[in-house]
Amino acid sequence: MTATAPLEKGILSVRELLGDGSLDIPVYQRPYKWTTKNISQLFADITLHKDKTAYRLGTVVFHKEEDDNGKIRRNIVDGQQRTLSLMLAVRALISERTGLDADNPITRKDLLETLETLGKNMKDPHFSGCSGSLGSHRKNVFETKDKVQSRKRGSRQAFPKAC
Repeated sequence: MTATAPLEKGILSVRELLGDGSLDIPVYQRPYKWTTKNISQLFADITLHKDKTAYRLGTVVFHKEEDDNGKIRRNIVDGQQRTLSLMLAVRALISERTGLDADNPITRKDLLETLETLGKNMKDPHFSGCSGSLGSHRKNVFETKDKVQSRKRGSRQAFPKAC
């Protein structure tokens, strides 16, 4: 009989989750399907609970895998849509609200430092083994921004697919 490793469980902050460079989305996961409605609900939940000292956004399940070179990969098995949405939101914030050319720059020093750290450490969202994968986040940031802007004009179009 094969011995199994004990189940690891714990609580990660959003910063820890998004800053984990070992995150990966396996090829068997479904493409990114969240719509404006899903994104709105996620941010409504965050807004509703923003004054709490701690709030759980939900469960993320990983399958830890080691490649032939000993590199650890944490494949997201559950929670992929929410995690990708948060990654895209952070990338959009960095793109639109930081830097010298930002129209409405973030002024909170702690938030700017967190975004700077995430910008350096956060893996670009992509699907492994997927031809035409997300690769550069720029396309998704601009597509996400376009969807948000079109939503303001009344459109109900879905966010971009991953592949």
